[in-house]
Amino acid sequence: MRCTRLAVLPLLVLLAVLLLCTLPRSSAAAAGGADASSPPSASATAASTTHRDFGDVSVDVLEDEDAGSSSDSHPVQLPGISFGTTPPPGEAQELIPAEERARQAKERAKKEELERLGPKGVTPNEPIQLMRHDFCKACYTVVEEFHKWTVGQLSKSGPERNKTMSRSELVEWFCKTGPFEHWKQPLIHGCIKTVQDHHDEVLAPFLGVHVAAEYSTLAGVFAHKISACSSPTVDACDPWVPEGRPKDDCQTCRRLVSDMHWSLSREVRVTTDVVKKVLGVLCMEAGMRHDKPMEVEAFCHEHVDEHWKDMQPMLVKVYNDASIVDKTHAVTQRFCGMMTEVCPEERKAMLSDIAARKAQERKERLAKREAKGRKQPAKPKDEL
Repeated sequence: MRCTRLAVLPLLVLLAVLLLCTLPRSSAAAAGGADASSPPSASATAASTTHRDFGDVSVDVLEDEDAGSSSDSHPVQLPGISFGTTPPPGEAQELIPAEERARQAKERAKKEELERLGPKGVTPNEPIQLMRHDFCKACYTVVEEFHKWTVGQLSKSGPERNKTMSRSELVEWFCKTGPFEHWKQPLIHGCIKTVQDHHDEVLAPFLGVHVAAEYSTLAGVFAHKISACSSPTVDACDPWVPEGRPKDDCQTCRRLVSDMHWSLSREVRVTTDVVKKVLGVLCMEAGMRHDKPMEVEAFCHEHVDEHWKDMQPMLVKVYNDASIVDKTHAVTQRFCGMMTEVCPEERKAMLSDIAARKAQERKERLAKREAKGRKQPAKPKDEL
């Protein structure tokens, strides 16, 4: 019996040792359960880091629990960029091609500039004041340019053929960023006034019925232009005085020069490229400028093609020379008098001006030479 008790005693000791070893783990687990049910500490509340897996892209998300936000409210970031932080400038820009970045920057700058300045330096609420001749020219130009735009739209196919714009959108595109963009301010302001205040009289006849015969020809455009812009409601221009057919080539040439001036005087700066563009469409646009355009158009095709190279530097010089006040007269002398020789009186006057200028230049040179000789000191006698 004593032997049996002695054999059981080691087993009891071993069992007690095992119970003592497992007791701290249970109490620690219980303590952990109590902590889980209690409010989180301040350091745990501030931020906790978790790992989220978004498909093929794995990122570490820093969640701000106090802010009540989760990583699911943020877009997935590409590898190499820390989530929830501002990426380094170089890394962020490398994701977008350079050409696209440049295009986006240009569009943003243009939009901000338009919002800041309004219509070419005039704030949106500022009243636009115009001289009447500027308003007339703007009204005529709006009709001509809108005709060219609608013809371009009709040549397209598919969804691009039909374009719907509000009146404010038309002002934004047509007068501020469209064909008027590179022209002088009075013309731009006149465009805005025409589109905003007289849309129904000036532009509405083109809308939806431009394919009709009365508005699809240059003669129809001319008739509508002089009718709408001189109407009592618009009152931009005086009534048109019929020109009739030109009596000779000299008068035809003068009318063609007036067309050149019409186009070039709108430009902020007349360059060779501008002159090429104007001369390139000068002949075909005669139908929108004259009630009897046949002779003007024929004369244009004959002489502009012949004197194309000489006309470019001549026009650039005249329109950039501030000392030449009457641009039309200057071009008439040079083109109708000297180049085409269809206006003898203008040629004679031009030759006389050239002779007088050369005589004046010789006189000035002699005067400078004499003045220079008087200022030189006399040489000593021993040097003679």
